[in-house]
Amino acid sequence: MSDDKLILLRAHTEILRCPKGRRRRKAATTASTNVSRNRKEPGEPRWPESALVIDCETSTDERQSLTFGFYRYCRADANGMYVCVAEGIFHADELRETDREAMSILEHYVDTVEAQTPKDYRHRLRLLSRSEFMRQVFWRATLNPQNGASALIVGFNLPFDLSRLAVECSKARPHSEGWSLVMPQDEDPKTGLLRSDPFRQRVKTKPIDSKAAFIRFAGVSMPSRKTGRRLIPYTRGRFLDLRMLGWALRNQSYNLESACQAFGVPGKLNHEPTGQITMEEIDYCRQDVRATLDLLNAMRTEFDRHPIDLRPDKAYSPASIAKAYLKEMGVVPPRQKFALAPKEMGVAMQSYYRGRAECRIRQTSVPVVHTDFLSEYPTVDSLMGLWSFLMAESLRVEDATDEVKRLLANLKLDTTFDQDFWKSLSFLALVHPAGDILPVRTAYNGKTSNIGINPLTSNEPIWYAGPDLVAAALLTDRPPQIIRAIRVVPEGKQAGLNVVNLRGMVEIDPLTDDFFKVLIEARARVKANQNFAEEERNALSYFLKILANAGSYGLLLR
Repeated sequence: MSDDKLILLRAHTEILRCPKGRRRRKAATTASTNVSRNRKEPGEPRWPESALVIDCETSTDERQSLTFGFYRYCRADANGMYVCVAEGIFHADELRETDREAMSILEHYVDTVEAQTPKDYRHRLRLLSRSEFMRQVFWRATLNPQNGASALIVGFNLPFDLSRLAVECSKARPHSEGWSLVMPQDEDPKTGLLRSDPFRQRVKTKPIDSKAAFIRFAGVSMPSRKTGRRLIPYTRGRFLDLRMLGWALRNQSYNLESACQAFGVPGKLNHEPTGQITMEEIDYCRQDVRATLDLLNAMRTEFDRHPIDLRPDKAYSPASIAKAYLKEMGVVPPRQKFALAPKEMGVAMQSYYRGRAECRIRQTSVPVVHTDFLSEYPTVDSLMGLWSFLMAESLRVEDATDEVKRLLANLKLDTTFDQDFWKSLSFLALVHPAGDILPVRTAYNGKTSNIGINPLTSNEPIWYAGPDLVAAALLTDRPPQIIRAIRVVPEGKQAGLNVVNLRGMVEIDPLTDDFFKVLIEARARVKANQNFAEEERNALSYFLKILANAGSYGLLLR
């Protein structure tokens, strides 16, 4: 039975350069309208000296409008831990006019409760409207007038809190995902209407996935000659979402309560938010901010155990930490180091199939035996000797047609259990599929594309990777029809490689060690080592697991 379908293949695209004149004109226009947004902020420390921790409470309707929130302005002590030096409440701007009873409750709270600050700081809670909070706390924190350094703006699920503080939002500029949040407004002198304040930066958020987002200040307008108002110095800001940092450190998607449990700090109060302003709601929100600050310090302690040049607000996933370790070792990324021809890159992209589940029988109850691979991604990378590719000074592409035909023609199942055999699989071959069981990307349900492993016949030849062709030969008991094959060969050793200590405990020398193998074996040793405290053993073991998987898969595709 045949089923004709349109199959989808990946491609490598090249960026087409504009004519020189047009590129110069575009660059000149951009330079005249905003400050360079791609420059790196000079001399910024890993952790700023100060941090502003915020949390917002909202109405429970579909708008989820700001009702009130808490903040803690903190400074780092001698041990590098953030200590609260000022604490306060902010509320919706219109609350004084619309709900006098709620305002009375907030005023009573700040009059009767002391701020949780050290003895040498003022102990009074401040009560500010949202606009007052933005002017007197938020903007002062984002740019210290004494040294120009930005405080770290911290929250759990921070994009949501920032959106509650915004007075307006819009889609980011065309062809760019995300949102542009207007934080302050002023009166337009021509129309008298409220507008986005041109002298304050917007906050731009761009989601990466469900757990992380890029957050930064957007560009600012140029100063007005008529008003003579001074332009706030440009900064990208420092925004740290602890939900994202927890994901990067532990590869777990936390809420605030589960994150506090995982990092061993006190969590939330047992209370169900009502959307009202009551003493219980205020205590609940205040504890959330206290828990967020404790969580910040706990995550800082763990993050600082990694001897890597990475800012916490740039740790978007476990792959970010793995990438930073490779950089610490001096490994130059493949895209920067290797000069493969566009056609060769296209061949590699066409043969790339990721995210597949090789399930042969679906929606049917059958007897099963539970099996598992030990760290499958890094194990395959180690078996295929792919670390030598990352360490190489250059890559050479050579014809391997005859060699690959012989390999597949003489293939036996027992051969695949020989570790040396796996190192011969770094080839790509153009095949003419004729009933071969191969990965296929198509819309199986007629709507969305997915990858299946099934018999494939095609009038047009297709490029496939060596391991997929070995699997096809074993499944059909015959080799696929090879038209041409190429092999990628690493040459030399890249200069400038360094020894690093993973999490300060596992040493690796990139010149002599297989990065992937060291991680797998180190994890097994750590799990069996009873000299470690259970909590430390579990934390180190889990870190080695996620580092191995993140470092052996996703980041190497870029």
